[in-house]
Amino acid sequence: MVVPKVEVDKIYDLPDEDWSALWAAVKKVSAHMEEVSGRRTLMKVIGTDVPHAHVHLMPMDESWEYGRTLSLTEDEFKEIQEKLAF
Repeated sequence: MVVPKVEVDKIYDLPDEDWSALWAAVKKVSAHMEEVSGRRTLMKVIGTDVPHAHVHLMPMDESWEYGRTLSLTEDEFKEIQEKLAF
């Protein structure tokens, strides 16, 4: 998830400078995720789950089914975290 430094409810309420900074960060992080995971990065702006602007990033999984959840152990999360660190 990429969250702008300025807290606003809706992504389109961001000042232009913060809008540009957010999408520059999304570009950098998603490219890095793609390099690390070997999968295309999915970007989602939903705007209904929490009242602040943010962009979800996740690796594409062609076998993904709507409503399916993913369970990882703490060690698996740490391994992914280490791989994604800049």
